[in-house]
Amino acid sequence: MGNITVSGTKIKLINYSFCPKCNAVFSFKDLAAYYSNPRPDPAFANRTIQFRNDTRVCCHVCNDYFLPALVISDGTPKNEVQFLCRTQTVNAIENYFLERKIQVLTHSKKNIINDSGNTLVLNDIVLEKLKEKPTLISNLIQYTPAGLMFNLIDGSNVEKRDMLFGGWGI
Repeated sequence: MGNITVSGTKIKLINYSFCPKCNAVFSFKDLAAYYSNPRPDPAFANRTIQFRNDTRVCCHVCNDYFLPALVISDGTPKNEVQFLCRTQTVNAIENYFLERKIQVLTHSKKNIINDSGNTLVLNDIVLEKLKEKPTLISNLIQYTPAGLMFNLIDGSNVEKRDMLFGGWGI
């Protein structure tokens, strides 16, 4: 069903996304295709805002919107299921890297971008370096804009200068 291994780790993202209304199954390939060209939604002022903020998928069978789900497996019987809010996720990741004397996300001033009154943060996280923390990986994926999730998984987010989800009050 489209399982993907995070580059440089034993962590697998196991896709079991399905439409809760009609049970249509969606692979990672299906999700990537949808997120690169989502169904236009008039609730968003423009496509750019929709790309950044809309994490739903519109089912190609019944046309109902739903949130796809991911399961993470790191090959151990231990199951980490802690969910953090966006700010807690960023703080935990920054603290993890600070313990290793590496400044990432908001701790690296070069990552803070001011754009039309919004403060944006470049995502300079390489998931391979977080492989000891599958919970942080799952939370970071959750707060990564849907269209950029696959860049984060394959490790191209740094070179493509991807941003974290939404604006930041820094």
